[in-house]
Amino acid sequence: MHKIISTLILVIAINSIALCQIEKNTWMIGGTGNAGVYYTGFGNNLAYNLQLQASLGYFVTDNLALGITPGFLLIGNNNSSFYNVILPVFSRYYFNISKRISLFPELNGGLGFSSNVNSKPSYLFNAGLGASFWINSSVAFEPKFEYSIYDPNEITPWVNKKIPLLKLGFQIYLNRRE
Repeated sequence: MHKIISTLILVIAINSIALCQIEKNTWMIGGTGNAGVYYTGFGNNLAYNLQLQASLGYFVTDNLALGITPGFLLIGNNNSSFYNVILPVFSRYYFNISKRISLFPELNGGLGFSSNVNSKPSYLFNAGLGASFWINSSVAFEPKFEYSIYDPNEITPWVNKKIPLLKLGFQIYLNRRE
């Protein structure tokens, strides 16, 4: 009985991968955004953030994309605000759940360059899990939960350095087969 169940699971897994495989040499173009408010821990200040990112990726092998997600990050509180231009790179691997849904873990990290006058480059690292809900064979709506570790430098100690994020975006996949 155990062999039958294992074989059935294997056949279903292979079939679902074959239905919506994102193939090598496919390009991914799109973007994401998120906004949030959080308590800073400094006085009674609340801080806010707004982040918009473009994305450009390339599938180096089936289901594995590497790329860059340049973006704009605005952070502020009751007293001040600043913006960063961010330049992270990313990697994603897709697991196909059905013909219309794929799950992916994503890792990204890079540098941020701030509007603060004497600022050094910042470092950021995000790890997340997202889903692609295929609208058609080339376009997907992608919600993604990320945990962000951000080092904005010593000039802005009130910035929360570790925050959970929910990002929403759309991606267009070029050269994807139906």
